[in-house]
Amino acid sequence: MVTQTIEFSGPQEQTINVKLYLLVDDTIIAQSNATELIGKESIYSVQFNDLAINTYRLIGYLTDGTAVASWWVDIENIDGIYPAYEMPQSAIINGVNQIIEELEQSNQIIVSSIQQSNQIVLNGIQQSNEDIKQYIDKLTAAKDRIILGKCKDKSVVKICKN
Repeated sequence: MVTQTIEFSGPQEQTINVKLYLLVDDTIIAQSNATELIGKESIYSVQFNDLAINTYRLIGYLTDGTAVASWWVDIENIDGIYPAYEMPQSAIINGVNQIIEELEQSNQIIVSSIQQSNQIVLNGIQQSNEDIKQYIDKLTAAKDRIILGKCKDKSVVKICKN
């Protein structure tokens, strides 16, 4: 049997009933009465046995049902004392991992968009280059067939067909 002790803060000198909930559920997983630690005002301890490895929401209630403590705790499957947090370490890590994942996805989208844009630009440059080469070829072929002359007192340029 594994004994997991959770420590959390709450109002001084109270009888507090603790209920544990899963991170994403309102179902009560376990409940027990907490004891204020001697010499540590407003710090309470509550024990559970064989809780599954998970992140739990801890809510402490007075005997009249008033909620007086709300914390998170990460439980492992070993004997130990687990401090309660305003936000569990696992939630912070999961949040950071989600940000990293979203950044990686955004980066992939940006890279893909840039590659597509670059391909469009390269296609346009290639087409312009081909068009310019065609004009150069046409002008090169035509330059030897240019005839200068006059017609009705005007200078004219004529390109002969061959």
